[in-house]
Amino acid sequence: MNKLSSLLAAGLIVAASTGLAATPVFAATAPTMPNASVPATAATKPTIHHAHARKERVERVQKALNTAGANLKVDGIWGPKTMAAVKDFQKNHGLKTTGHLNKATRRQLNLRTA
Repeated sequence: MNKLSSLLAAGLIVAASTGLAATPVFAATAPTMPNASVPATAATKPTIHHAHARKERVERVQKALNTAGANLKVDGIWGPKTMAAVKDFQKNHGLKTTGHLNKATRRQLNLRTA
């Protein structure tokens, strides 16, 4: 028997003989330290804030497209009408027609590229 298990057994014997609950006197666990390299779990991510921020970004895109001549409802939803408006904008400005808000399209719409 090694020293750790001897001490643990002695602690349990003492606890049992004194009428205390038979629980280990100490646990051989490492203290937990925050680790910046571990990504946040879904429970800690601010999903509500993320969804709200995404809606605001889509609204800014819809407003910019409307300024450029589209006739979109500014609702913050990236639906088929918004995608079609992006494609039309891209086609009218000599950009690659993808329907995606790529860097060149954001630049042409005067939206931040970051």
